[in-house]
Amino acid sequence: MPNTNQALIIALMALALATKAGATEEVELFHQLERSANLADVAIGSDTFDEAGEILGFKYSRPLDLYVGPDEWQEAEKQPFAHMKYARNH
Repeated sequence: MPNTNQALIIALMALALATKAGATEEVELFHQLERSANLADVAIGSDTFDEAGEILGFKYSRPLDLYVGPDEWQEAEKQPFAHMKYARNH
């Protein structure tokens, strides 16, 4: 079960670090989320990490096997083999 308070703190810390670094792209924010989770000893892929990611707009997509923004997540979840299409297009 995720620790909601810890997830919120990780998300806010990632947002602060990304803002301080002048991040302008989603990928930079996600890297700060990973960094914040590591600093808090929270495993990437854990329920708490997933919740922190969702606070910032990232969701884990099983078909893609990666974290994506909400638009990409909705599209991927409709397609069981989305990872193949995604790999070809990116």
